[in-house]
Amino acid sequence: MKRTLCLIVAAVTVLVAGCSSDPSTSPRTDQNLASSGTDATGGPALGDVGACCFVDGSCQLLSEEDCTTAKGSYQGVGTVCDPNPCPQPGLTGACCFEDGSCEVLSEVDCVTAGGSFQGDKTACDPNPCPQPVLDGACCFESGECVVLTADDCATEGGEYQGDDTSCDPNPCPQPVLDGACCFESGECLVLTADDCANEG
Repeated sequence: MKRTLCLIVAAVTVLVAGCSSDPSTSPRTDQNLASSGTDATGGPALGDVGACCFVDGSCQLLSEEDCTTAKGSYQGVGTVCDPNPCPQPGLTGACCFEDGSCEVLSEVDCVTAGGSFQGDKTACDPNPCPQPVLDGACCFESGECVVLTADDCATEGGEYQGDDTSCDPNPCPQPVLDGACCFESGECLVLTADDCANEG
């Protein structure tokens, strides 16, 4: 009977020793690992990582040091990537201007610049923008000048002076005016004013 009691006392002593409150003698748990700053492999513990944002809008869970090394923007310990907290890059597309030129811009920048946004991810090659109708000075035999397109000038029987040419000042050759020139002899000829004066 004494032998049995001794064995029971010994077993209780072992159990009490195993439940020691001294952390140095207790087994490491996941909580201990997290507070220690490393996991079982020596890498950063879960509690030391956070969302790391990149310029393309992607997100990765990294330590602050790894995020900085990867040229990311660290969002803080304990932040997550789901939902994605990272700013998404603005979408761009073709922006058309009145002169027919095209530039890839965001919709906001396009409107601000006075252009017409063609839609996200549209391109400028080939140029999708309507081209302006070019016109210029059109000269007629009468010396009159009218701004017309090349086609309209030809249709009207005029001579097109080139795109973006102007009628001010008038570039058109003026016709030589003539009329009756009378002499003392009674003779009458059709001459210009200058020729009539020269003839006396």
